[in-house]
Amino acid sequence: MIMANNNNKDKCNVPHLRFPEFEGEWRSHLLTEFMSFKNGMNPDAKRFGNGIKFISVMDILNNQFIYYDNIRVSVEVIDGDLETYGVNYGDILFQRSSETLEDVGQANVYLDSKPAVFGGFVIRGKSKGNYNPLFFRYLLASPTARKRIIIKGAGAQHFNIGQDGLSKVRIDIPRKQEQEKIAKLLSLLDDRIATQNKIIEDLKKLKSAISKHLFTRKDLLETTICLSEIATLRNGYAFQSSKYNALGKWKILTITNVSGERHINDEDCNCIINLPDDIQDHQVLKEGDILISLTGNVGRVSLCKDGDYLLNQRVGLLQLAKNVNQEFLYQILSSQKFENSMIACGQGAAQMNIGKGDVESYVLPYSSNGNNILWIAKILHSYDECIINEQRRLTLLTMQKQYLLTQMFI
Repeated sequence: MIMANNNNKDKCNVPHLRFPEFEGEWRSHLLTEFMSFKNGMNPDAKRFGNGIKFISVMDILNNQFIYYDNIRVSVEVIDGDLETYGVNYGDILFQRSSETLEDVGQANVYLDSKPAVFGGFVIRGKSKGNYNPLFFRYLLASPTARKRIIIKGAGAQHFNIGQDGLSKVRIDIPRKQEQEKIAKLLSLLDDRIATQNKIIEDLKKLKSAISKHLFTRKDLLETTICLSEIATLRNGYAFQSSKYNALGKWKILTITNVSGERHINDEDCNCIINLPDDIQDHQVLKEGDILISLTGNVGRVSLCKDGDYLLNQRVGLLQLAKNVNQEFLYQILSSQKFENSMIACGQGAAQMNIGKGDVESYVLPYSSNGNNILWIAKILHSYDECIINEQRRLTLLTMQKQYLLTQMFI
């Protein structure tokens, strides 16, 4: 992979760099030099369900590229629809409206020979045939192009961009030959990212199958016990939002942070500066604490990482009895079987809730032989470590792509 040499530790000061392999004159152009714009159709609801594919905003956002077979909705067309609202290979589709300014004008490209049509919340950029479609997909996803599109958006509750706004967007592009080289490089990187995602998905499936097998082996786990015999569920603290401070040392973990991955996700935490006087010892978390979501997506289990974390209400902490293998218990509770059991226990009209009795009454396979418990825990932990390593590779690949999008398009 081609990377620019940079010895600066401060990433914010990294200069925009041209890559030697892509030398060539880049010129400034308006988008209208490459495409003409048209708002989408708004057919009657009775026409949906059959017919040809109908491109919506979700097709723009949820696909790397748009192909006929990955468009979710179909619509019956009438005379003149295909001529007016038809989408062909190389056309660019823009998100017309969004609840957030940052998402307005998101773009994707149609890469199929079968004609489709597009909806009213979409703007079609009809290709004039003088650009590489893959290159334009990456160009319009770059930070530079996104900034130039976003500033054309307007609105109060909903943000919109129109044909006139898109027509005034100016972009810098190289000649066609250089477009093809850049598109190929980034396409290869996307293929590698897709492969990495598949590796992680397959590892998770493999671990799930192995855990199911191990937990049903009577020669290893010859008995069952109730969770209450080896652990106690403790509740979190009801923090006051008025005490939140972005500069605070202590991060408050909520159900959002207990995602079901091995370790908590500590992004977007509220913080406080000082611990409340009446906070309990278990509500100041330690590395390796087993946390359970008790509201919403009930039964999700994650381990606390090392750091200054506090337990919020509606997140449960399992306090283990002495000599209980923490890794084994985590592996049991992180299984789909436990989550399904908690979902079955969930109560509530607006959202599901589980409590102390639901969790502590769970019956799990167990053994009086500590070596069997340790052996199973080690095997499943090794798969978690492998998955984490592959996820790190995915993060690096994603960062590399973002770096290229930032540095190659200026």
